[in-house]
Amino acid sequence: MIKIQANKPQLVTLNRLNWTKHKLYYDSGANKFINIHNYIRQEIDRILKLITAKNFKRAHYLFLMLHDLLDMHHKVEEKNLFPYLEKLKLLEESKGLGKDHEIMNETLSTLANQFKDSKKDGYESLQSELLDTFTTFKINMYKHLQDEEDITIPVIILGGFRFSCCTNESKVTCCFY
Repeated sequence: MIKIQANKPQLVTLNRLNWTKHKLYYDSGANKFINIHNYIRQEIDRILKLITAKNFKRAHYLFLMLHDLLDMHHKVEEKNLFPYLEKLKLLEESKGLGKDHEIMNETLSTLANQFKDSKKDGYESLQSELLDTFTTFKINMYKHLQDEEDITIPVIILGGFRFSCCTNESKVTCCFY
């Protein structure tokens, strides 16, 4: 089983239940960061239901879109967020989240290969293996997303860091600044 690496910092006292009540939750873009994570969770659940229902063609299609989304999302975090966390002396947390990304990317590659290999015979050959791998992926991704939120949202709200997404000619760019 894959083990997630990130550790939660003890430096902030902003409770998860109070995030939305904070005056900067919406102005800082923290809500957008949470919305993206919630969308990722929603798509993971949707794909898992499709795999369970043996609707592999649709699950494969949605998985490919999720894979692209996660690739972009991870790159934004690695380029913008993690260096900022390091500046705040959250080096261990940044490295842990980065290690999580490496593990998730390996799992995404495994899933991509399983979908590709099982597509050759109508997806039936690897159903249980695909279901097991995707279920493990879901558990680990959910933990990673929560750890990332627990580290990042207080930093965004209390640390003056901002998160934003922009659209330019059908390309969405998200960044931390």
